[in-house]
Amino acid sequence: MKVAMAGWTEAALALVTGGAGAFIFWLVGFPMPFLTGPAVAVTLAAVLGLQVSIPAALRNVCFLVLGLNIGGSVTPEVLATAAHWPGSLAVLCLMLPAGMALGSLLLNKGFGFNHSAALLASTPGHLSFVLSMSLERSLPIEPIAVVQSVRVLLLTIFLPIPLVLFTDVSDMVLPMRVTIGWGHFAVILGLAALVGMAFLRLKVPAALLLAGMLVSAIGHASDLTPGFQHAALTTAAFIVMGSMIGTRFSGIALGDLKRSLLAGVCLTLLVTMLALLCAVAMALAGGYDLSLLFLSYAPGGVEAMAAMAVQLHLAPAVVAAHHVLRLLVLTVLVPLMLARATARDAAA
Repeated sequence: MKVAMAGWTEAALALVTGGAGAFIFWLVGFPMPFLTGPAVAVTLAAVLGLQVSIPAALRNVCFLVLGLNIGGSVTPEVLATAAHWPGSLAVLCLMLPAGMALGSLLLNKGFGFNHSAALLASTPGHLSFVLSMSLERSLPIEPIAVVQSVRVLLLTIFLPIPLVLFTDVSDMVLPMRVTIGWGHFAVILGLAALVGMAFLRLKVPAALLLAGMLVSAIGHASDLTPGFQHAALTTAAFIVMGSMIGTRFSGIALGDLKRSLLAGVCLTLLVTMLALLCAVAMALAGGYDLSLLFLSYAPGGVEAMAAMAVQLHLAPAVVAAHHVLRLLVLTVLVPLMLARATARDAAA
């Protein structure tokens, strides 16, 4: 009981801190304030020693709510673009091993990581999978976790800036959206939770987010869903997600953080530039929207990138499709590349 109470006390501290960060960022007009504000505020609090965490139950509800919101954006116009996705998804599949190879080389030659740790640290996502493989091989988990967390944090904070600059949302006229009733929302949330539990058993990547998307998308496609969820729910989910990103730095000593921080910054710049180059090439070759492609290729978390797409009106279903595929590819790609990296370490 005391452990559970401590967990919820840490969650309350994280959410209060995250809420304050969201309010401050909203006041100053920072892009995506309800996601970036909590990420910055909770990170600072964690680095300064405040014990913060987000319980799994709250995290799971957050992902379900965001999934329901994203699924509501699956409009006929978005579905009509499906014929254009295969080429873009193919580029993504080619970009992943190239980015991991370049990132591994940077961390190995520039920062002294061994080949195995460099590969896992440069994997663009799938954090729990990466950390479990690190533990299995007795690799130094802290620098890997720091580099991975820096990547997610920097992309969450800074990626919205160029997207806002190059995405014209001022002239977008959004259709009138009928707000769903609370009773009906409870029903679809319960259905999404059941589907999510099934997906978790099947080890589907981003299971709860996908479950919410699936239930909501089917409801909208069949006209069974009489409206969209309340904006306050989406805002709250963004604050929880931003706070959750910040809690990854809880318990990390400031000195250890500094030693791996530069490596994380350099790696993030490298893989982000690769994503931008691929997005520009694909946009020029196929007439795709550059902002949409850049957000789809950016090596951030599927939930965070899809959340950005929601706020910037950039077809979140397309963005989520790219990032879910990224997780699926990494599930196969990482063990294959890690076997080669381990052999190189053994031969060194």
